[in-house]
Amino acid sequence: MNVNTREPVYLQVVRHFKEQIAIGKFVAGRKFPLEENWRLHSI
Repeated sequence: MNVNTREPVYLQVVRHFKEQIAIGKFVAGRKFPLEENWRLHSI
């Protein structure tokens, strides 16, 4: 996430998860990472 952009954070989060789903990192039936671990997945 980039807080120095005009794009709202919530849209950055949505875009991130859509990208992760598209590349197969998140698949059907799997839980999303906990909020604390989310930053590790977004690096």
